[in-house]
Amino acid sequence: MLSRITKLTVLTAAFVPLCLFVALMLCNYRSIAYGVTVSGYGIGGKNIAEAKQSLAQNAAYFEYTKTALTLGDRSWKAAPRDLGVTFDIDATVQKAYRVGRNKNMLGNVIAQMRIATLGTPVSFTVTIDDRALDRYLDEHLKDAEQKATNAALVFNEGTGVFEITPAHTGSVINKSLLKYALFQSAARGIPATIALAQEQDAPLISEEALEPIAHQANQLLARAPLALTYATSADATAPSPARARQHSLTKEQLKDLITPVWGNDIFSLGIREEVLKNILIELAPSINQKPQNAVLTFTDGKAKEFALSKNGIELDIPASIEAIKRQLAQETQAMTLAVNTLYPEIRTETIENLGLVTLLGKGESDFSGSPSSRIFNIKLGAEKLNGTFIKPGEEFSFMNAIGDVSAKEGYQYALVIKNGGDLVKEYGGGLCQVSTTMFRAAIYAGLTITERFAHSLPVRYYNPQGFDAAVYSPHPDLRFINDTPSNILVQTKIKGNKLYFEFYGTSDTREVKLIGPREYDRDPDGSFKTILTREIYKDGALIDTDVFRSSYRSPKQAPAQKNPLE
Repeated sequence: MLSRITKLTVLTAAFVPLCLFVALMLCNYRSIAYGVTVSGYGIGGKNIAEAKQSLAQNAAYFEYTKTALTLGDRSWKAAPRDLGVTFDIDATVQKAYRVGRNKNMLGNVIAQMRIATLGTPVSFTVTIDDRALDRYLDEHLKDAEQKATNAALVFNEGTGVFEITPAHTGSVINKSLLKYALFQSAARGIPATIALAQEQDAPLISEEALEPIAHQANQLLARAPLALTYATSADATAPSPARARQHSLTKEQLKDLITPVWGNDIFSLGIREEVLKNILIELAPSINQKPQNAVLTFTDGKAKEFALSKNGIELDIPASIEAIKRQLAQETQAMTLAVNTLYPEIRTETIENLGLVTLLGKGESDFSGSPSSRIFNIKLGAEKLNGTFIKPGEEFSFMNAIGDVSAKEGYQYALVIKNGGDLVKEYGGGLCQVSTTMFRAAIYAGLTITERFAHSLPVRYYNPQGFDAAVYSPHPDLRFINDTPSNILVQTKIKGNKLYFEFYGTSDTREVKLIGPREYDRDPDGSFKTILTREIYKDGALIDTDVFRSSYRSPKQAPAQKNPLE
């Protein structure tokens, strides 16, 4: 009987703890272990969502509760949020949930029993944004800091030489200690007064480091002005001393260029590249030269050269900057700039390969009776287009080729009636004579016309009417395509009061037949219309027909407004 009671007692003693362990495991299933606290707040028995909600309220309270920062007898109040403090609630709850859990079930039961009995604190997971902390210190504690000042190379306008301003050691807030104190306070979730500490802020650049640079800089200034040489278009391999004397780097420019450059653990003499770039940009127009095509004349259908081609040059600004940087270290009074040779499209040595052997088309017009300013503009416009080179497949634009029509380009002005009676000055009067003559050459050459407009009023200089081409930037424009198999060379000439355009190239046997221009619908008031038909034949067969229609208003009834380029 006694033995049976003893066995029952033993079994009971073993069963009760087991039941307690099982009960504890069931209570902590998918919940944080009982006895776990964060910042003194118990979250044991809560599931993850409940724990997040509870801790988020505690964290928000701490983030916006003012923390006292002290330095000697001075103090500041700052919310941890403004100092860059941020609570990671997800990471904190996950850390709390892992307490008392591992792969061993018995071990988990024993650990959770101990946690429930003794309790286990878990700290907040906190991050600090360095940029936010630096921003707060710069805005609110700048008076408490005196940052170091580096030695600097400066130009003394009074003495005319470079001097070195001394370096000074400063004193700044020890940010590492401040961050540590913020971490400690935030991890516990308890606002605390933080005593700030200062540390020495040493300058990065000393006077000794700059002394060799100051010496070199003043030696360079003593050599000023420094001549700038470059190769001319005529000889692209050798400097041209005659041209070089026109350009130099003055002492005033050099002092603005010089700056210390750090590299290989030492300072060396360098230049401000942006400043030098601006100097070279201003210098470039006086150096750059456009290439000049070989100018041709034709005899008996053969191209003959009468003016040689000439290479141009263009200042290579990036390469010149690098060249000057290299040459500054040399004891020389002259520096060589980098220039690129620009080759003309029509060069003397390749002229026989261009196929410019046939007169494709010729246009002419008569400007008799024009005032002197109009004649001047006609000659200037024709000269600008003389020697124009049109590649196969290229669309030619008269307005693009002629460029800016202004006094700056040499054009003269004339009085033009506009807006029903106002007399205004317009530059370039007469250029429509040039475009009309070129249009006629393109028509006879059989080229594809892509843009052409007639004048609104009949102009006596463009007889026969209906064979004109009005231009005025940007539109109307005269445009046509070189649809021949070779290049086209445009030549212009003036004989007496007549202007001529000649297109030279390689014929593909196309022939042009013009019908008109014919006038029709002429009214008593002087208005009328015209039609011009062009037929293009190849090997005797008609391959294309173009019709150009023009409509001219009555000079009597319409307002007297004229195209200023007529």
